[in-house]
Amino acid sequence: TGDRGGRAAVAASVNGRGRRACECCGELDQRDALRCNTCAARRHLMCFFPPLVEADAQPWVCEACTDAAMAGQELRCVPAAGEEIEVEVSQPESAGGAGCWTPAVVRRQLAEGRFSAVIGGDEDFVDEFGMESEGELWRRAMATIAELERRRAETQAARGDTLARRRREAEGARLDTEVHSAPLLDKVEQLYRDGLVIADGAITPQQVEASKEVVADGFARYMHCVKQLDLQEELLDTGFMQIKMRSAGRYDLQLPELQTDDFAFLTRDAPWMPLVRAALGADAELTHLGCMLSFPGSATQPWHSDGPHMPSHGDERFVAPPHAVNVFVPLIDLHAG
Repeated sequence: TGDRGGRAAVAASVNGRGRRACECCGELDQRDALRCNTCAARRHLMCFFPPLVEADAQPWVCEACTDAAMAGQELRCVPAAGEEIEVEVSQPESAGGAGCWTPAVVRRQLAEGRFSAVIGGDEDFVDEFGMESEGELWRRAMATIAELERRRAETQAARGDTLARRRREAEGARLDTEVHSAPLLDKVEQLYRDGLVIADGAITPQQVEASKEVVADGFARYMHCVKQLDLQEELLDTGFMQIKMRSAGRYDLQLPELQTDDFAFLTRDAPWMPLVRAALGADAELTHLGCMLSFPGSATQPWHSDGPHMPSHGDERFVAPPHAVNVFVPLIDLHAG
């Protein structure tokens, strides 16, 4: 250490205190450890999770300094090796004896928040400094201060984002574990148990009449085309995309008018959609909309499946949850008989 009067004795006294105990396990030993980049805290490499392999693998800021930064407190970091600083050097008495700021380069970081620096480019003129003497015995260059302030601002913003994210996650976890009332639960349980359920809510009488008018006009239009083109046999055998004859007096109709915005009460804004989504999930989508027209005296349609069941892979005990539901909206009055 260069001859700088009482300053060297102070450095020796500080170093004589030995290593600081690990801030995680509390043990005071010689095992490899990281030192906090803004204070004298020390933590063993093996006390990190996951454990670190090299002491120089990454900079580390202890939890106390992290909390202080989140609280808006200013933190200082030990100069890195190679950083250019200025140190105060006393001038000879012949030059007035006052101190002057002299360029220096940090040689390496030491324990307890201290570092050594080469002063004036003279490798034989090396001294040790601590964070407690910043601004008195040494100071950073203005460009370095500006860069540190920029990094500090970025770190504060990142920590703020992290804190906000943690708060959102905590609120989400709270909502996930909070007990909520489920007004549709009974209906969903009945659907799962019995395979059918009567949904609450209905379309208005005016909406019923509007729908019936579209069905009646569509059927009349389709049947007119069938008769004009003499397609009665084709209708009986296979039917058409717009109209199919399921049995005597029973027809399936495809009516594009019912999928327009004027009839959103049957699709997007249907009063039974909350129950559908409660049973199938929030991403449930409408895949088919049609009309079943049955005249008096028509044959009773047998029970049937409108689509294939999910495969059981040979396990007879397998019962898949519903992945689709049919919603029947009567356009006439129904009665038990």
